[in-house]
Amino acid sequence: MLKVVYRPTYTTTAIAILGALKTVINIMRGGLQGLIKPQPPIR
Repeated sequence: MLKVVYRPTYTTTAIAILGALKTVINIMRGGLQGLIKPQPPIR
């Protein structure tokens, strides 16, 4: 059997990278103003 080792630093790094990537994608899509713009209500 192959033993998989999960280290908290890998998990923390992955979460940080995904969060930064999400922010970058949102800035590319809507610009900086899109980050502070109020969201429309859900229909």
